[in-house]
Amino acid sequence: MSTSVFINSLVRYDENVCEQEEPNPFEFTINSKQTEAWSLWKTTPCGNNAYREVGCYEVHLDALTIPSSIMPDPEPMILLNIDGSQNLDYGHMTRVQCNNDLCQQIIDPSRCNCGATYIPCVDYKGCTGLVRESVCMGNIGCTGVTGAPPPMPCKKPTKSNLNNTWVAYYDCTVNNSAGDTLFHVYKSKSNINVTRRSWFGCALKVKVMDSCGIVLDPVGFDLDNVCSYAPLFCKSNQVLASFTFHFIPSQSNIGPGCFSEQK
Repeated sequence: MSTSVFINSLVRYDENVCEQEEPNPFEFTINSKQTEAWSLWKTTPCGNNAYREVGCYEVHLDALTIPSSIMPDPEPMILLNIDGSQNLDYGHMTRVQCNNDLCQQIIDPSRCNCGATYIPCVDYKGCTGLVRESVCMGNIGCTGVTGAPPPMPCKKPTKSNLNNTWVAYYDCTVNNSAGDTLFHVYKSKSNINVTRRSWFGCALKVKVMDSCGIVLDPVGFDLDNVCSYAPLFCKSNQVLASFTFHFIPSQSNIGPGCFSEQK
């Protein structure tokens, strides 16, 4: 048995406040009041056993739709992440900074922090630092370049959790009858396994990220200015995702007339 769920980033809108807490349609929260209303958790096959967590749900991302008004140029692939209270599927990625310039760092402090005379110097790795002149001139790799840029610490790549994350690939762009671009569609080939307790009645944090794991920003909107981001709460500027949930029972609740064919 399968059922579908649709989420729209418009759910982040709070009509009782003027300045919205989450103006970015690529990063928002679905509150527990919303998820408690998802009836699929209460209508699972095998009744009480399914409701008591004997088994899990296989969740497929059918489509992710992003308006061209907030992302004019489609990304070749994006990451859709939904964090609940529990995660059955998880992964890691090396966080990188796309189009990053050559990273610079202060070289060995044991050689850089002594003596009275310092000059900017570049070592053979292309890193810069203030090095004592006598050390620099006699050190292989130091060039004595006086116009070296000021040193700044390197950002070491770190791993980010990708709990409950779908990799979605660009599928197509939809235009209206006049030829105007309306939105881009992404589809995923992967499934995520979640328990009922993962999403039902829980606040879910949704993130739409690029292939580097960096949350997307809507193009042309100032998220610090309520007058600028107000149009992001119109239906035409919303991110929409559709999912198919399929209940997978465990062996303990498979019996005659209840998924017995899966024995």
